[in-house]
Amino acid sequence: MSKHQNREQHGTHRSPDLEPQCSLCTQLDTFGKEEQKKSMLSCFSPEAANLFTMLSAANWMDATPQLNPFAKKLLADKDPTKALNLIHSSTWNWRGCVCEKGHIQFFSSGYMASNIHLKASGFTIFMFHHDKTFTGRSTKTTQQAIQAMFGDANIDDESAKYYSFQDFFLAKTMTNFEGQLKTCINFLELMTSPNGITSEGYWYLKSMIHDEYQTFSNLFSSDSQFGVRIGYLAD
Repeated sequence: MSKHQNREQHGTHRSPDLEPQCSLCTQLDTFGKEEQKKSMLSCFSPEAANLFTMLSAANWMDATPQLNPFAKKLLADKDPTKALNLIHSSTWNWRGCVCEKGHIQFFSSGYMASNIHLKASGFTIFMFHHDKTFTGRSTKTTQQAIQAMFGDANIDDESAKYYSFQDFFLAKTMTNFEGQLKTCINFLELMTSPNGITSEGYWYLKSMIHDEYQTFSNLFSSDSQFGVRIGYLAD
């Protein structure tokens, strides 16, 4: 037998162990693609989807951030109802609560804001209520607060009315705002990392309130929309 014929025979010979392995690789690849299609991340632009991983960084030196187990489970399915059920089961013992309409908006756009001057960011402190027993305020009052947040020149009545139906909580007292801020930080760290880069700005605001408590208390007393303004700034 010539060397060429010998090489051909060896080239066409396939180990019986390789076929199941190749089949398994194909199945795993198909399974991975199917899981990606079902994931909520598949609904976002690549840039918006990448933010979920990027903002999971534990600190500014973390070059390889990873989604934590809760975030992976939350984003595994496109169905917002499943995601909200998971949130409710994971936060049932919190004093504050997560507003459903606000989180449905978050699930549709991610962290990004198309224009922070005209719309609250995809993730916003206003999605959180300071207390589960809160019953809400009138739509008219909410519209006025929304206009105060963006400025009368930047948002018209119809836009303010739209945002008021997002069930945003707009704190009017310092106590309520502190509860809202705490719930916001708790949820961000549940989604990302404790004391990570995502919650850093909110922690900074919390420490400012602690260090200048009387100053902030006076500002809340003199301006009923002050909580809305600094919440917007924190976002």
